[in-house]
This record gives sequence, structure tokens and C-alpha cells, in this order.
Amino acid sequence: MGIIIGIIEHRVFKGYILKLKIKNIICGFTLLIPFRNIFLSPSKLIKRLKLKDNHTVLEIGPGPGYFSPKVAKFLTQGKLVLTDIQQEMLDLARKRLDKRGIKNVKYKLCDGMSLEFDSKSFDRIFMVTVLGEVENKDIYLSEIHRILKDDGILSISELAGSR
Repeated sequence: MGIIIGIIEHRVFKGYILKLKIKNIICGFTLLIPFRNIFLSPSKLIKRLKLKDNHTVLEIGPGPGYFSPKVAKFLTQGKLVLTDIQQEMLDLARKRLDKRGIKNVKYKLCDGMSLEFDSKSFDRIFMVTVLGEVENKDIYLSEIHRILKDDGILSISELAGSR
């Protein structure tokens, strides 16, 4: 899929914004394919995180929100915060969650280097196929450590072959 995206980016139009939107729509669509359940289903992720219904959870790089609806619905007394470096992905996730009537979700655009949240503010943090895309992993992981509560859990899921 990466090769196809590269071809589309270079042949569609010379305008950067148009190329970015086309890339996001294509990537967003592929991130919602149910085939992903073979590797990690939302239910399996919830068990792995040992979620409680009152937790405050951060999802880093949610894309269009494949895992977000099930996690947010589980958090009946808590909240889910989605953060991404692409506003378009946050907009897709918001649309998906709004369509399901899910209201306990906040959205935050980030820069990919710092996480502008208070220290020790999350019970759980998870990212799925995101860390391989992060340029400065040490800085990013330090930021995650700073915002994760002392008894919190960080879940990092990557596919074999990720950077």
C-alpha cells in the first residue's frame, strides 16, 4: 500500500495540501479494515490494558479511530483522549465516534515531539503501529513516562518489520 500511496502523492497535483488529504483518506480507509482483528482486536486490547471503567486513557496516533469506539464505550465513568499529529485523522475519528453517539472523548493535536498534558494524568496509554513512525523515540517515550501515572500501563503494539 505504501507504494501506491507514493504514486498517488506524486501524480495527483502539485499542491501539498491536496496530496496530504489524498494520502490520509487512503491510509484512513486501510486502518479501518476488520482484518486487523487477526493481529489485535479492540476487545483483546481492552483486556491487555486491564481497563477499569473510570480510567483516563490516552490513545496516541488513533488514525481514523479503529480501537477508539470500543475503548470509549468501556470507559463508562472515565474518558478517552485521542492525540495525533494529523488533524485530518482526528477529524475522521471524531466523525466515527460522533456517529456512534460516544461523548466521553477529547481530541488533541500534537507535534510528534511533546505531549502537552499534565504530568501523571493518564491511567493507561496505548499506541498501535505508531512508535515505528516516531523519529525521536527516546524523547517521545520520556514524555509518555511523564504523563503516565505511577501505577499506569503503557501498551505499545507494532507489527513485525516496523521501524
